[in-house]
Amino acid sequence: MHYIKYITLISSLIFSLNIHSQIGIQTDFPRTLFHIDAAKDNPQNGASVVTVTQQQNDITIDTNGRMGLGTITPQAKLHIEHSKIVSGDEYGLKLTPGYGGPSILALQNDGQTVKWEANPSLGQQAQFQVKPTVFTPGATTISLTKLDGSLSLSNDTDILIPTEGRYLVTLDIMGEASLGFTANPPSQASIYLYLYKYNTLTNTAEQVDAIEHYMTITQKTGDYMTFPSTLYAGYCYPTDYLYIRFSIVVYFSSTTGANGTFTVTNAEPCIITIYNI
Repeated sequence: MHYIKYITLISSLIFSLNIHSQIGIQTDFPRTLFHIDAAKDNPQNGASVVTVTQQQNDITIDTNGRMGLGTITPQAKLHIEHSKIVSGDEYGLKLTPGYGGPSILALQNDGQTVKWEANPSLGQQAQFQVKPTVFTPGATTISLTKLDGSLSLSNDTDILIPTEGRYLVTLDIMGEASLGFTANPPSQASIYLYLYKYNTLTNTAEQVDAIEHYMTITQKTGDYMTFPSTLYAGYCYPTDYLYIRFSIVVYFSSTTGANGTFTVTNAEPCIITIYNI
């Protein structure tokens, strides 16, 4: 009778210990609250380090409720560590689209839910050429000619946004700088590039990016200024449009102010490229 009591007591203690212990599958030495060693390649002791390669096939849940796939130390509610070299799998996560392909998983305005939406055709959208112009000091909205792509122009200046998303504008600038009649080379010249976004819903325009490029002019006329540049438009909506302004300061002095010109031609064109990123 006493033996039965002892056995019952011991069994209760073991059961209690099991309730509060770590659970391991394919391993006798789990490293977290719940640990699956799918390939059974972890060290069969509690002291040796589980390598990054060995962790690639592990699934874990820690005491904070964080799940790790490919890691025994998850740092988020769901933490995926993926190595194509180790696992041979192309992707660490694959979701079946519920919208149709191609599509993207988009965060909604509540900041919490997501849903499948049409892919906004990421990548290069269109190219434009700056129309031949003699730019003088002061900010001027540039006129464009469309070369190719899916974006359209309005009034020769406004680049219409067809699909919401983030847009990037690259500019390959080429032109001839000439000093004013009162100036002599060498002289420090500069061109300001301004990118504006107009919101037709609020009827407001904002300068979203700008940059200034400097160059030393060594000839009074016909010295080339050429450089690449990039401006970021941010997040745009289908009702928005973009436009670009140049501000030329080929020569400046305290007595004459800014003067000189910057001439764009068809022979050496300025090219504007729009990307959806």
